[in-house]
Amino acid sequence: MSTIVIIVGVLLIMGLIHFYSSLKEKERRASFKREAEAMGLSCHDRLLQTDEIDFNVFPLASRGRSQESTNSIVADSGELRMVVFDFKYVTGSGKNKSVHRQSVMMASSDRLHLPEFTLTPESFWQRFAEFMTGKDIDFEEDPEFSKAFYLRSPSEQNVRNYMTPARRQALLKYPQVYLEARFQGFILYHPRSRLKVEEVKTFMENALGIYAALLEE
Repeated sequence: MSTIVIIVGVLLIMGLIHFYSSLKEKERRASFKREAEAMGLSCHDRLLQTDEIDFNVFPLASRGRSQESTNSIVADSGELRMVVFDFKYVTGSGKNKSVHRQSVMMASSDRLHLPEFTLTPESFWQRFAEFMTGKDIDFEEDPEFSKAFYLRSPSEQNVRNYMTPARRQALLKYPQVYLEARFQGFILYHPRSRLKVEEVKTFMENALGIYAALLEE
């Protein structure tokens, strides 16, 4: 009897956790829709198919398994398309299973012609990885930029040519940026961190600033 009671209790707790999680997600979806309406933008429960195709070219989209993109807000001026959305993926299994959630900003424009690169804040572990692998792209003439960011690319010379002094200086205004760039688009995100609804507008403003930085000559 005691074993049955324990099993029922565990199932009940799991059910309550799932119910609470589902309720919070419904509340988040509703608040995203209200925020989008207040800004005069469209909101969708999931990424639109065309946006999902664009997102899939970025390394972030391939992390882990059971990837899911929800709560997308779309702003499209014709020149620049920006999409804010929640992205979730799973790593590990059993006791080591982890669910990773973050908010992502994806921007695309015909005015962008970007080499393939990833730019993240330089941390102790990334400096250690650089020491072991030598993959970080540094600029001897710009120690401030090199110290601030961990820059990687399969096409180092293309990135060196692209990262002009003006672009490097403009990007220094965003020292906490996690940026992936490809072709005519880029994404911004904060690992394991989802935006509060009231932060969406600021996230978009930051994306506009980085868009302008990437257009610098």
